[in-house]
Amino acid sequence: MQDPVHILSQFSAYGFSSIAHLSQSFDQHLLGVYQVLKSWEEEEAVCVAGLLHSIYGTVAFRHEIVSLQERDWVRSVVGERAEALVFLFCVHARVSLFSQLQNDGEYYVESFQDNRRMPVTSEQFRDLIVLNFANIIELRPRTIGQDRDAFKEYLKPARKILSPTLASRISAAYQI
Repeated sequence: MQDPVHILSQFSAYGFSSIAHLSQSFDQHLLGVYQVLKSWEEEEAVCVAGLLHSIYGTVAFRHEIVSLQERDWVRSVVGERAEALVFLFCVHARVSLFSQLQNDGEYYVESFQDNRRMPVTSEQFRDLIVLNFANIIELRPRTIGQDRDAFKEYLKPARKILSPTLASRISAAYQI
């Protein structure tokens, strides 16, 4: 098991603790997402991806803190699977991801930057859905009421790719 504090320390030069993210620091948010995923007993690579989920910037968090040109270095720190999930999380358009929950196995990530479609495996698709839920839930204390109806609508079709236990944990965490 990788220690999340140790991983974050390897990124200390990027100043995560001095970057504001709603009412807390960016590193606090990253650690919070990691802790949500750990509490759901997700695989280590998914938890580590949650720890760094938005370091390249996202559609909602437009800060490219770590350059995409540093992907090889990030991969050497956290592993191939975790870094690939971080990259995919950062470039995807959430709406296009959740709209694919009706599909059966042919999944892709649509880049919010250039609308390019990148194929993903069923495992990556599931992991990205879980990362999105963990991110939303970690933000919940600071965004109560926002996107609640959309969240409910996302969870319904997501149940087909989530275990019953995980779907129940997500429902409980968001109180739906």
